[in-house]
Amino acid sequence: MDECAKINRELNVRFFVEESIPETAIVEVSSPGIDRPLKTRRDYERNLNRKIDVYYIAADGRSMSATGTFTGLGESDITLTTAKGALVLPLSSVVNARPKIEF
Repeated sequence: MDECAKINRELNVRFFVEESIPETAIVEVSSPGIDRPLKTRRDYERNLNRKIDVYYIAADGRSMSATGTFTGLGESDITLTTAKGALVLPLSSVVNARPKIEF
């Protein structure tokens, strides 16, 4: 946060004081977000016991999705507990996994 504030102050000086961009310009700062995809083992570890959305390729080749509580991380698979029960997915079949954000 401190780094973002520092950059914001510097941009204000450069853009607005020096008038190097039009007054109607808007500068936005964003982060990867709390719902960024789970890609590394560490990402999965941080989200253990949280709800996630998973898109995966089933054994028969169909594209599938599931939402549930991420309850297990093995060497080569994950376990998702859904309303229908436990779903064990090989990590190699996971196309995209993201934290499920609920407000």
